[in-house]
Amino acid sequence: MIDKKIITVRGEGLTIEEVASVASGSMIHLTDDEKVWQKIQASHDTVIQAVKENQPIYGVTTNFGGMANLTVSKEKAIELQHNL
Repeated sequence: MIDKKIITVRGEGLTIEEVASVASGSMIHLTDDEKVWQKIQASHDTVIQAVKENQPIYGVTTNFGGMANLTVSKEKAIELQHNL
């Protein structure tokens, strides 16, 4: 049985056991490390810019698998991510 505890997500260093624990319902805590949050913000900004410019990014501005050649509209990109 996996011990349920609070797992801190820091952008690196998660063990397989911690990932399994989260998949089994453990709570997560996003790090308070400002450097990690700056990286998160930079990633977010990159995705937002790609959506605005209709840049193809698999599973973000395109569909999946055999339909990956089909793009997703700007309006549907957020819905696609929520549906994942």
